Amino acid sequence: MADLLQQKRFTFKEAADLVRINLATIWRWTLHGARGRKLRSVHIGGRRFILFADLESFLAPPDEPNATGSPPTARSSKRAEAAVRELASMGM
Repeated sequence: MADLLQQKRFTFKEAADLVRINLATIWRWTLHGARGRKLRSVHIGGRRFILFADLESFLAPPDEPNATGSPPTARSSKRAEAAVRELASMGM
């Protein structure tokens, strides 16, 4: 538990602003997922947070085809790569 408290984490609003998407999209990703994966969130002190490692993992292009068996679209891959580059430029 102590390890969880020391990890870099974002509120849903901070994560949405960082990735430049709507807050509702973050909620949808945590509740229903996208491309066969769900964005993991943690509950700490009555609030929900997204850990940096979970956000980075979710945005990374998958190594295998998605749930439909087709490769990810170019648009989704470009957006994920851009988000990962932006996080790297911030030193995260």
